[in-house]
Amino acid sequence: MQLALEQAWEQEIVSVAAAGNDGNEQPSYPAASNFVLGVSATDKTDRLASFSSWGGDVGITAPGSEILSTVPGRNGDVFYTTMSGTSMAAPFVSGVAAMLRAIKPLARNQEIIQVIQRSTRSLNTKNKEWSPFYGYGLLDLSAAVQEIKCPQIPYGEYCEILGSFYGQLVDSDGKPLGFDVIAVDNRTGKTIRTYSPKSTRMGEEGSLSVADGMFRLFNLPGGNYSIYAIFVDPQSRLIESIDVVPGADVYVKLVLPNPSEDITSVLKKQ
Repeated sequence: MQLALEQAWEQEIVSVAAAGNDGNEQPSYPAASNFVLGVSATDKTDRLASFSSWGGDVGITAPGSEILSTVPGRNGDVFYTTMSGTSMAAPFVSGVAAMLRAIKPLARNQEIIQVIQRSTRSLNTKNKEWSPFYGYGLLDLSAAVQEIKCPQIPYGEYCEILGSFYGQLVDSDGKPLGFDVIAVDNRTGKTIRTYSPKSTRMGEEGSLSVADGMFRLFNLPGGNYSIYAIFVDPQSRLIESIDVVPGADVYVKLVLPNPSEDITSVLKKQ
């Protein structure tokens, strides 16, 4: 599935998926895959719906409780009823993405997603910080249209609005890797954020068991960063220069070419 999603991304297709209805932090696919905008659901009070899943894969939230929709009937008839679920929230986001693409046909898929995230209404966070429950906030069509026509949030390293790097770490064969991912501020040389995968564990005979290689370096101050795998060293630097987009995700795919025995031994000692 991940390969298909990457191919869609390369064709400038925006992939949106429901985060799941298990009411916990367990990842649900394809929402938890790379190059996908995961959507959680809110209730009538703009709080996280009791059924909505949440976690690092959530990039935005939208209404998902008691949503009026069509249901099939007998003899081809169509009826209306109310339903709840993150699958009711995700179509709202897909619709906004389609609207933005209609307004700006040449917009890249990354830009479409970032406009959607940058234009959200913050829910229980300040400065549009990312949260595992709501992503960057509640979907706002009107603000998104305004944002794609004229950005409302300034860009640059002095912007107070925070952003994230979100993506997947794989080896040269595309196999997910469960190593630490580290963001270093290129201006100061300081490590700002380290993501340690929860699913990493040492198995029999020292084998490494990982789920999907996904990571989120969240709520980073505006600026330019380098991204490393496992530890900060020139040999483990996977991206030398990449900018944070305030109020949104920057999607990335990190490829660590065949980790050496030295790197693997360091991991085992951690």
